[in-house]
Amino acid sequence: MMGHTVDTYHDIQSIGIDRLRNVYASSGLCIAKKTQTNKVEALKEIIRTWGMNPEVLFTRDALTQGEITAKNGEECESHQLQILNNELKELIKREAKV
Repeated sequence: MMGHTVDTYHDIQSIGIDRLRNVYASSGLCIAKKTQTNKVEALKEIIRTWGMNPEVLFTRDALTQGEITAKNGEECESHQLQILNNELKELIKREAKV
């Protein structure tokens, strides 16, 4: 197997295919292309690491703005990006003052 010495090959072979498959599956390795997260999801994760809940920000914005209709998904995503960007800037400013 992969040019290993005979002793190593026998050690790996003795583990068994099912065990090796489980080890590979649990390692998180894959040969498929990883899905890319969009900017909104990335900013949500950053804000969560700062201890805020991004969904609360969206709810607060919806309650303060009143009735706003988005024409398409791009406008909605752009609005969410703006909300998250502003909150992240405020979090950084607050952290810098401390």
